[in-house]
Amino acid sequence: MDAILKQKRAYQQIHADAVKGMLCHAYAVIGGEAETEAFLTLAAQAMLCEQGGCGACRTCRRIKEGNHPDVLHFPRGEKMNVEEAEALLDAVLLSPVEASRKVVLLHHAHKMTPIVQNKLLKVLEEPPKNVHFVLGAANPDALLITVRSRVVSLPIGSFSEAEITRILSAEFPGAGINRAVKLSGGSLDTARFFMSEKGNALAEYCMRALRDCRGAMSFASYSTKGQAFKEYGALLFDTLSILLLYALKGESGFSSVRSSLGERGIVRLLDIAALCRKKLSYHCSFLFALDEFLLALSTAED
Repeated sequence: MDAILKQKRAYQQIHADAVKGMLCHAYAVIGGEAETEAFLTLAAQAMLCEQGGCGACRTCRRIKEGNHPDVLHFPRGEKMNVEEAEALLDAVLLSPVEASRKVVLLHHAHKMTPIVQNKLLKVLEEPPKNVHFVLGAANPDALLITVRSRVVSLPIGSFSEAEITRILSAEFPGAGINRAVKLSGGSLDTARFFMSEKGNALAEYCMRALRDCRGAMSFASYSTKGQAFKEYGALLFDTLSILLLYALKGESGFSSVRSSLGERGIVRLLDIAALCRKKLSYHCSFLFALDEFLLALSTAED
């Protein structure tokens, strides 16, 4: 994955800033959890390696192994608490040990509470000399506006199907990855999820619902089965939308969906899926939104 991430504009900007000696005091890298974690390591290598992040020198190897003295990792667990934030504020006051600068990597920054984020505001805006922050955030909206205004946001961006295929092929040798790639929506985290047992169950549920959910009895059955995917609400509607688009395009494997729903029916269901997903962002009940979609699906006619 490193080679693919290095081709992204986000990495190229940090690399260019490091080469020019014009690094910003703080960056926020936006993307899925897996890619942001990998990106943080690459960013630190680009900032400290004398060859601009070669990946092979002693500095790069130590950063990769997580034991470089001038790369600080916070938090120690999944979520930073106030005590760790205070420890961070003390740690950045110390001079670099080996390199010319110190890099602070904030993992899972989107999980920081408002209290912790407010505690870090001043140091993010005016860190000590030669201290640079890189935040990894899967959900930028979870960062306070005051934090976002103090960092340079760098979206990693989506991955092409070819890039996801290349990564999954290496991670899951010999496994069938086609469906995971198709349903990823350009997200590596989503692709990996669909390689899991739960992801496979969600994909099967969506496909079978589109193919078979017709009539009152079927509606009730799929409504009950869908409760198992409550925690994946937004992803469920995204998956339904992707599958409907494949049916609309007439791709192989979707002929039964297209023939039973028809083009107009598919377009209508795409609109309803988008509306249901939007309702979730306004804290609408997942089960209510699911039933709204399933009712439209169960009564759909060509």
